[in-house]
Amino acid sequence: MGFKGGKGVATSAGVLLALAPWAVLGCFVVWCALTFPTGYVALGSIGAAVSLPIFVSLTPDQGGEGLMWFSLTLAVFVTWAHRSNLKRILAGTESRFRWSGDAKAEDHSEVA
Repeated sequence: MGFKGGKGVATSAGVLLALAPWAVLGCFVVWCALTFPTGYVALGSIGAAVSLPIFVSLTPDQGGEGLMWFSLTLAVFVTWAHRSNLKRILAGTESRFRWSGDAKAEDHSEVA
């Protein structure tokens, strides 16, 4: 598919799916809401990670305080890991993911 390497977001989501499925579902909705319109997977990943502590707090029966601290830490790490992607998004040089056709194609046009 032309991917260059991940930053552990999908793996983290898989682990969290077992611990807090409702929180992961909420994060997936956020990921879709940010990724599909913009084409920036990194933006969706950051949004999902930052929203994770919010969704965890809305489902306190899943994981408790330990999961809350983990979700806060994960949000920081995911944002930090994507800092180069954020710089490229701001510079207009980040590649957009194509949902149909060539996944390697680059589109440096402005977000409408």
